[in-house]
Amino acid sequence: KLNAKRIVIDSISGLEFQYEGDSSLRAAIFRLSALLREIKCTSLMTSEMVGSENYTRFGIEEFITQGLIQLFLREEAGELRRSILVRKMRGTSHSLKRYPFEIGDKGLIVLPSGEI
Repeated sequence: KLNAKRIVIDSISGLEFQYEGDSSLRAAIFRLSALLREIKCTSLMTSEMVGSENYTRFGIEEFITQGLIQLFLREEAGELRRSILVRKMRGTSHSLKRYPFEIGDKGLIVLPSGEI
């Protein structure tokens, strides 16, 4: 027994290969989320976005999570630019604007240079 307080699952997209059909996969993600809540373990789950129209891959993540943060990488004037958007965060107010960020030696830093 580990008595873990925090867990990172990178990525829940890997579960896709363990289950047949979308409904089985969604049920597994729901059960995993419920188990982590039950044992009071803070969890961070990553998932790749498919296409530009949806902001979750499996269509359940936005309902079972307390927060949903999107990271973007786009080309602008021949350079790659990163941005972040907090789409959902239960229990707190937050901006719905995209902001630039950098990843460096001190981790992820959201830049105060304004929205994108």
